[in-house]
Amino acid sequence: MFSEKLKSLRKQRGITQEQLANDLGIGVSTIGMYESNIRNPSYKVLKQISNYFNVSVDYLVNEPGHKDSFNLDFYIERMQELSPEEREKVLDFINFLKEQYHK
Repeated sequence: MFSEKLKSLRKQRGITQEQLANDLGIGVSTIGMYESNIRNPSYKVLKQISNYFNVSVDYLVNEPGHKDSFNLDFYIERMQELSPEEREKVLDFINFLKEQYHK
């Protein structure tokens, strides 16, 4: 679970919630809500956290041994390389697949 991983990574580094919040440029209460599983970060903040701790976004969001685990960063980076029209086509295709296989 993300909240547990964040707290564990922070403690392994020996830093406080306040220090982490300052380093990331976000509020201390936000870090507390992340660690209490009250709130989830945006992808932008998730990426900041992964860079800060030198771990993948995939590691942060997936459970160990998760059977559907894949490198989320890879897919997000590829989507960012596309034009808005191409992204729309990708999303349309994803929706098509969901309709076909998850009836």
